[in-house]
Amino acid sequence: MSAGTTQCMIISVICASCTWVLAEPTYPELDLRLFHTVPQPEELLMRMSPPSVAPPPAKRVIEFPSLISMSQEVVDLHMRIQRLERENREAVARNAAESEQRIEQLSVKLAEQMYELKALEAELLRQRQQQREELTIQRGAAMREQWSDTGALTLAWSLNDVGLLLLSEARFEEAESLFRRALALLGQEKGKQDAARGTLLQHIADTRWRSGDLPTASLMYREAVQTFESALGSSHPRLAAALNGWATVLRDMQRSGDAEAMYLRAVQIYERRNHRDQPPDIAAPLHNLGLLMIQEGRLDEGGTYLTRAWDVLEGHRLSTPSQKALVLRSLAQYHLLLGDAGQAMQYETWANDWSRRSLRQ
Repeated sequence: MSAGTTQCMIISVICASCTWVLAEPTYPELDLRLFHTVPQPEELLMRMSPPSVAPPPAKRVIEFPSLISMSQEVVDLHMRIQRLERENREAVARNAAESEQRIEQLSVKLAEQMYELKALEAELLRQRQQQREELTIQRGAAMREQWSDTGALTLAWSLNDVGLLLLSEARFEEAESLFRRALALLGQEKGKQDAARGTLLQHIADTRWRSGDLPTASLMYREAVQTFESALGSSHPRLAAALNGWATVLRDMQRSGDAEAMYLRAVQIYERRNHRDQPPDIAAPLHNLGLLMIQEGRLDEGGTYLTRAWDVLEGHRLSTPSQKALVLRSLAQYHLLLGDAGQAMQYETWANDWSRRSLRQ
């Protein structure tokens, strides 16, 4: 072998060795789980000891009442409900029975009062019939006096009295006819008869007002007021009475402002002369003024005037039961508008009592 060939072979071996060193070794795939670290003694002891088992969680004991106790409670509750329902039914039945008994008592009392009122009404009609007959006799006597020279004035007043009776019976045309005949007779008398003429004018105005002829009634009242003021002065009670009547007509004609002024003027006239020996005529304009203000929604002012009217009538020796009943009923309506039903019922009861007294008289 030549030196050159030997050198080449050495170089080839060296190159092959270098290539093996540099190249990544190719080992068969090994299971790395076979390689473990050496266990420590403590770990060996733990592996040799049996595995610890965690104790089971303590069971929660829930106590329930027994079935018998629960059943007894249900029965007791059911019996209690039945007892309450029975007591409720008994209470309702008892209240209903008491209410029926109370209604029956009130019905009997009302029937007795109605019977009494009808009896008094029949007596009142009988008395009116008797008065009518007496006035007819007076009228006949007055008619006979017509033929005398001095009987015109007496006849006029007799006609006036009969006219007032017919007016109370709502026989307006007949009453007005008699009033006008009396007025014509006064015109035949010599001397000053303006006050009497004013009275007859006022009665004619009353007739026209009650028959619904408000314009004519207003004109007649105006003439009566002017006649009284001219004959008697500006502070006479008869002038105040005419003003009160005129104000009532103006109120019905929806002239509230004029009516209020007339009522106030009448009250002022009465206040100048009002005392215990005079008739309680001031109560009329006070009462009417109170009704007017209540009608306009002025409840406080209206209630004040109604109370004043009652104060005048309550203790006055000349006040009549019918006047008291009228004012008391207005006070009952006033308190009803205020929502005070109890006070309204009290006033209505008093009004009924005075109405019965009026019928007895």
